[in-house]
Amino acid sequence: MIDWYDFTELLLLLSYFGRLIYCKMKLTLSVDTRFIEVPAFFLILLLNNIWSKLNIGHEYLYNFFHWSFAIVLPLSVIWKRAVIEKYIIAMLLVALNLYFMNLYFIIISNLLLFIFMAHRIVSFTLKPRYFREKIPVYVSILVFLMFTQLIFLISHIKLEWKNSQLVGYFLFVTQFIYLTTFIIGHVYLRRFIVD
Repeated sequence: MIDWYDFTELLLLLSYFGRLIYCKMKLTLSVDTRFIEVPAFFLILLLNNIWSKLNIGHEYLYNFFHWSFAIVLPLSVIWKRAVIEKYIIAMLLVALNLYFMNLYFIIISNLLLFIFMAHRIVSFTLKPRYFREKIPVYVSILVFLMFTQLIFLISHIKLEWKNSQLVGYFLFVTQFIYLTTFIIGHVYLRRFIVD
């Protein structure tokens, strides 16, 4: 039987990148590199979704999902120019974190990521309208990341959730936040594309 949530999530992610490719090929438009962390965020989600469908190395998949955001998103903004060596360094950092699997590092790096994203949102509110139009996407990404980190921490606390009714509510809220983030990414996609 088809899991409709996973199918919808994959469809939204594929259509996001389909729209980006269409804009690049047919309309000769490209993503504004000042906001490159947004496509990087959706790319990590797409890789995570495809990896989970392949059902290979589930433990590494779970860690990749949580560690890659904290490394790739800030580095994509700090390194303004896209040089292949910088992407290789980012991939090596993610791979090293997967190898060492340090829980404290992931908690600290995600807290720094929250501060980074919050700073980005506040700085956009003080800039012209072109930047302020992008705030809803950043807010939804920040909520997504915070909720993902909450799931990560709860999984390490080892709470007894099996007989709890909260699990159903928790999963519903998770799916709602994730799908809302994907939809907001689609709605505001055109604001991240320039001639």
